[in-house]
Amino acid sequence: MAEPMPYPSHWEADAVLTDGGTVHVRPITPDDADRLRQFHARLSPESVYNRFFTMVRTLPDRDVESFTHVDHAERAALVALLRDQIVGVCRYARYSGTADAEVAVVVEDAHQGRGLGALLLEHMEAAARERGVQRFIADVLPQNRRMLAVFRSAGFEISREMADGYVELTFPIQETVASLEVVRAREHRAEARSVARLLAPTSVAVVGASREPGTAGHELFRSLLAYGFDGPVYPVNPQARHVLSVRAFPDVREIPDEVDLVVIALPAAQVLDAVRACSDKRVRGLVVVSGGFADAGDEGRARLAQVVQVARAINRVQPTFELLGHLDDDPATHGRDVDGLEVLGPVELAQSVSDALVVVATGRPGDYGSRWRISTRLQLPPERWATLIHPAASIAESVTVAEGSMLLAGVVATGGSTVGRHVAVMPHCLITHDVVLEDFATLAGGALLGGGVRVHRGAYVGSGARVREQLEIGAWSLVGMGSLVTRSVPAGEVWYGAPARHQGAAASVEAAL
Repeated sequence: MAEPMPYPSHWEADAVLTDGGTVHVRPITPDDADRLRQFHARLSPESVYNRFFTMVRTLPDRDVESFTHVDHAERAALVALLRDQIVGVCRYARYSGTADAEVAVVVEDAHQGRGLGALLLEHMEAAARERGVQRFIADVLPQNRRMLAVFRSAGFEISREMADGYVELTFPIQETVASLEVVRAREHRAEARSVARLLAPTSVAVVGASREPGTAGHELFRSLLAYGFDGPVYPVNPQARHVLSVRAFPDVREIPDEVDLVVIALPAAQVLDAVRACSDKRVRGLVVVSGGFADAGDEGRARLAQVVQVARAINRVQPTFELLGHLDDDPATHGRDVDGLEVLGPVELAQSVSDALVVVATGRPGDYGSRWRISTRLQLPPERWATLIHPAASIAESVTVAEGSMLLAGVVATGGSTVGRHVAVMPHCLITHDVVLEDFATLAGGALLGGGVRVHRGAYVGSGARVREQLEIGAWSLVGMGSLVTRSVPAGEVWYGAPARHQGAAASVEAAL
């Protein structure tokens, strides 16, 4: 074997599966020997036979040695980890003196059907291209329909031949329009389902739900009860038998039913133990509302890393840090009541934004104007609203982005476009030349705007929607998910379909502003 290359740490990634769960993907190492043996032992006889074309009940030591000692060039392997266990492996072995490599994928039975095989193949394709591999060859048994589907759905031109009882698949791995679209669509579905756990849980527990009004835990729990959440809400407080007349539990693990989402409102020093309890409970979503992390220097960042590591290991959970309050931690604004909306704080984001002020308040659901109204009533300088542009967004230098807007991962904005104030552009949107997004407009994930499109104030363009060139989306209108807009949409109307048609009137939120 060639001299091993340095460990490619840039191949590591936290990835979201099609059901919204997460895994950690990284190159295999010699330290994975025992994990690999345990992974193989958990495979069903059918999965073992589909992978090796024979029954291998226990991996021989020589195979474990070979599988875990790779050079990351001629031979490479990626593993997917969940709760420190290997749940999937993808590897390639290059044919000597060629740009071809044999590729193989195997996923633990309990995690098949979650998009893990396609995810590992996608990451391995990128790693192999980096090493000069141009084509993958895979041998698959005809009855292994799931793996055949994984390769067919990758977006590449595949040739197939029958040979000695198996199917030989050959496909180039250079990126194409089709393969990039497959990746974008998979990421969009995965992100949507992951976020759905936070936006549409069926049950919620508030760890740190206090009986004392004005505390974050009390106000969060009170808001869930007051604003019509349609599901059970569990207060967790070891010092209280009841919170707001609802039976309290001393520990999240003692809640007898399943819990979709846990909100942790505790001092930083207590968060790690609470997250461990959530790991034991196997909750599906986690929001941490606390300070003392990235804002507390090296000690706080180390504490944050510990919390994220434990949260990442929770089965099918996407750890999220939520913000209530102000990044500049101005005590003068904490606890102020503005038009019945109470400003809570201070807490902070997992990664702070320098010189920015962000306010999130309790209030009526759907009150789009709460941030704007609070900033106006507190006479906060509008230029200090955070403008967030994700490092993975591609924004042309000629694009103008106003304060308070956010452009997330995978967004592409080309020349001459203008983004107004407090505009939200979700992942993987494409904004072509000379587009105008007016204040408070929203583009959901994967929306595509043709050249010269104007999205007026407060309009919403749904995920995957496409708007043809030179059209206008009227103020406070709504374009449904996946719609194809071929005519301008008047103000205040709901349009959806392909082609999109008028379906009714949008609920007015302009009065809130």
